[in-house]
Amino acid sequence: DLVGRLCRGATARLAPDGELLVKGPNLFSGYLHEPDIDEHATGDLARFDSEGRVVLLGRKKDMIIRRHENIYPALFEPTISGIEGVRSCSMVGVYDDKIEDEIVVLAVESQAGVSDKVLERRLRRELSEGPRAMGAAAYPDYIIFTTIPLGGRSFKVDKNALRAKVTDLLPLAGATSVGAR
Repeated sequence: DLVGRLCRGATARLAPDGELLVKGPNLFSGYLHEPDIDEHATGDLARFDSEGRVVLLGRKKDMIIRRHENIYPALFEPTISGIEGVRSCSMVGVYDDKIEDEIVVLAVESQAGVSDKVLERRLRRELSEGPRAMGAAAYPDYIIFTTIPLGGRSFKVDKNALRAKVTDLLPLAGATSVGAR
């Protein structure tokens, strides 16, 4: 989502993990019973476009924790959406009691006329090698082809509904749908 330019007097930067940090004269001074702050961590993952405008990529808490890795789906979903045959996609974490960890599930809606089997092979190939390759920590354990539920005024992906949906479709006896961590 393109937010635009910062207000006069406001500044922003990105933390190493991509979180948007803002400061300015209208910033609140802090939370009750907490130390004063001069910069606010928004909880939003963002980038700056070529004109210096803020573009929101997603929420930092929309994160999958696998082993000791924090995986931010918003950093991968635009790349995956650009793969030929993908209509839309979303990544979610599903907790698996057997391995006592989250698994990564990539939910994909195929474009009309595209075979799910052909698209799955293409996705696995492009996500494991070449310019769209993902690191091993973020590589999906499962790719599930399904409609992706949308919600809210902006019709963004309803991650909780998607997580519940893919949990029901997974071939894992120990998988449980849990909220985003």
